[in-house]
Amino acid sequence: MHLWNYDRSMTDALEVAKMFLLPVDTLTAMFPCQGEVTQFPSSWTTPDHVPLAMEMLRDRLHDDLTKACIYSGLPPPAQPSTSPIQTPYHHPMHM
Repeated sequence: MHLWNYDRSMTDALEVAKMFLLPVDTLTAMFPCQGEVTQFPSSWTTPDHVPLAMEMLRDRLHDDLTKACIYSGLPPPAQPSTSPIQTPYHHPMHM
């Protein structure tokens, strides 16, 4: 986004940013997993605080990228997933 904000002709930077949204969306949905919260409860005094901040950052990036794509005549990025991803928790001693 910074490259495109600096030089609006760099639409390739927008395409690269769109490619990064899927991993960002996936990691946001996975972090923190229930096992991490269970294993390290003192790290998550407010378990919803960190994921909420990450979702807000992801949503802001998505909105900024959507506006930039529309401005440049490019298709906007896909909508971020809103469904949580369930990840199995495996304790290292049980493997």
